[in-house]
Amino acid sequence: MIGLLLKYKRWFTGGSLLGMNAAGFLLSVELGGDKFKNFPAVLKEIANLVEPFWFYIWLGSITVWVAAKLLLREKANWQLVEFFLERAYSRAYQESVNSCALRRNHNQVTLFKYKKFIWPWNVPKDTTVKWYKPYGNKQPWGGWVVPIKRANGDGLNVRSATFYCPLDDEELVEGVAGNALLFLGESLRTPPEGGLKAVTSASPDSSKMEYALTTFTSLERVNSMLGKQSGRMLPLSMGAIPIFVNGRIWGSLVFDSRSRDGVPTQLHEVFSTTVNGIQRALGGEL
Repeated sequence: MIGLLLKYKRWFTGGSLLGMNAAGFLLSVELGGDKFKNFPAVLKEIANLVEPFWFYIWLGSITVWVAAKLLLREKANWQLVEFFLERAYSRAYQESVNSCALRRNHNQVTLFKYKKFIWPWNVPKDTTVKWYKPYGNKQPWGGWVVPIKRANGDGLNVRSATFYCPLDDEELVEGVAGNALLFLGESLRTPPEGGLKAVTSASPDSSKMEYALTTFTSLERVNSMLGKQSGRMLPLSMGAIPIFVNGRIWGSLVFDSRSRDGVPTQLHEVFSTTVNGIQRALGGEL
């Protein structure tokens, strides 16, 4: 039972809430009243069928909800996770997270979490996203990588930094954070050595497209990240390490720098101890 709760926790919590609402509905509506007569025939049949069992539905739903909340309590030691993030930042860029704000924002270490589903307001904007089509041409349950923590805690915009990550279709996986999950047990750096060519909002589309392809994203996403500020720059070196908790993919640890050689090569070897600490802290082992 515990294994099922852990595997399908969203379904159990959502189903239990639905059950409690259904029980409340049966209590609030008089099945023989005038209001009930206007309900659709199918709903009438369902209500009449389950009405004798409303108490058991309510009791079972609230029991499952409470059990899920108790068993699925957050075990992660976030204070220790933040410590390891700051440690990774200091080692990668040879500076403190308390360095000057301008320089600090040039180098970043961000922890991303893999989620099967996200809400529409966290979906990155593109031309396919409409009010009537909030996920654009992507699947809500396809899989996503979402930023959770950043070493310096500054400039963490969840919506702009979220990437589509359908692990069952590698060609559609976006971003360094997402593609790192395809390199199980290894690290990813792009480019493998050296750095990317600098692009700004004034750069030709050919340069932007080259940047997009190297960073596993799209021309539209690059334009969105550049914005309208002509002086804004994007990272010139990036890398990521997959994060596992209890033998399962949890997310990825992403490094990005505006320096061409800012992100170290062989990330997995350099940060193996730090990554192990993050994984154990997320799993509640520390």
